[in-house]
Amino acid sequence: MARPQRPIRVLLVEGDATFLWGLVKLIEGEWPRMALVGAARNRTVALSRAVVRPDVILIDLDLDGRSALDLLPELLSRSGGRVLFFGGSPTEALQRNVMRRGGMGVLAKGEPAEVILAAIECAHQGEVWRPRTATVIELKRMRDR
Repeated sequence: MARPQRPIRVLLVEGDATFLWGLVKLIEGEWPRMALVGAARNRTVALSRAVVRPDVILIDLDLDGRSALDLLPELLSRSGGRVLFFGGSPTEALQRNVMRRGGMGVLAKGEPAEVILAAIECAHQGEVWRPRTATVIELKRMRDR
């Protein structure tokens, strides 16, 4: 992938403090390719930090015990950026639902660091993120028709 002219500005939203800490360290370690512009642990702070105009928001799908999908319209309007979700195990139906609403895809929380970084770059470039397994399943379905 081509290197951007300026760092990809990333906002992280995760309710679990330990997981958020790891994501923060991951993004900070990617300077100058990526820059952390904020981190939030709940919905209210996420919406207030979205105004910093991040390029990509990586947000936990299960935030404050509820689906964060309902935040998507406001996150998109406040940030002008692209929103990528992560959660337990993304299903094909969830991927479609996220994309239909304007999100860039869903990552599994257990993905390795390089996959998370690749998904952020992909979303930044305006491409929908689809896990490799979902793509393989879709290709098999198309072949079997």
